[in-house]
Amino acid sequence: MAPAIAVFCYGKRGYYMAAMNLALTVRENSPGVQVVLFAGDPSQVDHTLFAAVHHLDARHYTNGPGTLKASIYDLLPEGEWLVMDADMLVIKDLSPYIAELRRHDFAMEYMGKGTTDADLKYSPWATTATMRRVAGLPDSAIFHGVQSSWMWIRKPSQVAADIFTKAKGYRYTFMDLKEQWGHDIPDELRFATAIADLKVDLPDIKLSFYGGRTSYGFSGIQEPVLCLYGDGRRHRLVTPSWLATYDKYLRDLYRRIGRVYAYSLHRVMQDKYVNR
Repeated sequence: MAPAIAVFCYGKRGYYMAAMNLALTVRENSPGVQVVLFAGDPSQVDHTLFAAVHHLDARHYTNGPGTLKASIYDLLPEGEWLVMDADMLVIKDLSPYIAELRRHDFAMEYMGKGTTDADLKYSPWATTATMRRVAGLPDSAIFHGVQSSWMWIRKPSQVAADIFTKAKGYRYTFMDLKEQWGHDIPDELRFATAIADLKVDLPDIKLSFYGGRTSYGFSGIQEPVLCLYGDGRRHRLVTPSWLATYDKYLRDLYRRIGRVYAYSLHRVMQDKYVNR
């Protein structure tokens, strides 16, 4: 099987609508890549947009998305997978990026790496001191400021299997967090700890644009993927002006292909896990 995109979604309607948005943008801008959906309620989506739709049993997500993401390696069939959050949009051909990712068994985006909090440009969930304490790591442990909106996973591979096994095993509590994230332990915290624990040096591959720059047009975006990070309120990288730009892009796309755009990105953001 050729490398494919895997998307996991459950819960409120916005996630299913977002997954369909993602699939449509892949079909439009990277048609050589198939999208496979794992859905808590497969009846919520148009199956014709996906190469396959699999039912995702509730036991995998009852405890929250952090627990689900830490189990993704177990849930995926064998193959090469670009696992993407449902709330992403593809605006360029992914083929050259996938060709680069295929040189690796595991990858995810990160913002800074080092031994201290100051080294990490993105690490909102716990301090490096907390991660060292929970995992029993030395002061020399190197952490990556990981962002889990996408992950590249080759299955089987030892490094990917080890990262997910470690991520599932840490005993973090809500008292360890700098701020709460819904009702689960953030998967990014689990993965950052596992990667440091296993001394994995992640490849520096940038796929996602997070909507933090001030020019509101696609022409200056180098990255192939738009990420609707956060909840639009406290946890926010995507500014409202960027959301309006993304929303207009989707409206125009739906109109061009003769579909009804019935669920705006603002409604998608309202349905996100951290807003529950």
